[in-house]
Amino acid sequence: MKRALRVLALGAALSLGVVAPACYGPTLPLPPPTALVSAPDGTGTVDLTGSALPDAYVLALNLDTDQGVIGRADTGGRYALRVQATAGHTIEVWQMTTMDAGQHTTVVVPTP
Repeated sequence: MKRALRVLALGAALSLGVVAPACYGPTLPLPPPTALVSAPDGTGTVDLTGSALPDAYVLALNLDTDQGVIGRADTGGRYALRVQATAGHTIEVWQMTTMDAGQHTTVVVPTP
């Protein structure tokens, strides 16, 4: 009988909003990864390096060509990607963990 009353009281408290579940707080967005971009080499590619969350996927999109690459940060959070780009192109970089996408950072490819 006491157990039934406790269950009934908890149900009433939940329906009235007196007791709130702990998982309904907003989550913070993932921060943008750091990104350094090299000047283009003779093949029209640049090296993109930086840090992200450990084991996160790192995505880079050349906004001028609509081509991109996906890599993965190591357990220390370091990553290295090679992207097709020429001087002046803009590359957007962000990270993902599970299904959470982070904020974007933008770099411009320097002139050699």
